[in-house]
Amino acid sequence: MSTTWGYGPKQFTAPGESSVIRLDVPHRGQIKSINLQQLDGQAAGNFKIYDSELAANVFAGSSMSSAGAGDDPAVHQIAEVKLIVAGAFQAFDLEIHYINRDGTGTNPVRRLWMLLTHDGGDNTEWALSMTILPAPLNG
Repeated sequence: MSTTWGYGPKQFTAPGESSVIRLDVPHRGQIKSINLQQLDGQAAGNFKIYDSELAANVFAGSSMSSAGAGDDPAVHQIAEVKLIVAGAFQAFDLEIHYINRDGTGTNPVRRLWMLLTHDGGDNTEWALSMTILPAPLNG
């Protein structure tokens, strides 16, 4: 049986109304809880979590947005959440399974990507915590 892995709290600045945030997490697992708080101001908006960097950047309008075959962002989205009350979101007892699609079985990438869009203006501060149940090594 795996032990739950804690992520954060990680504080970051979202430069603008749409930002892609790199999440350094186990290569594959199950997100059990998410706690996202805006530290300055109270913005409404949403966030999406992707299992591929390219897919996250397609919606962010990045220069990486030349999606090719198999890079449809909708295919790589593993979670979508609306930030309604005071730029905050908390959820527990989640079962969001994921595996990073940027790597391979022999060269795994230990990241997920969060696309954060909000109406809070430029350079807002956020804090993110998650608990993750990593996949067993033999699974």
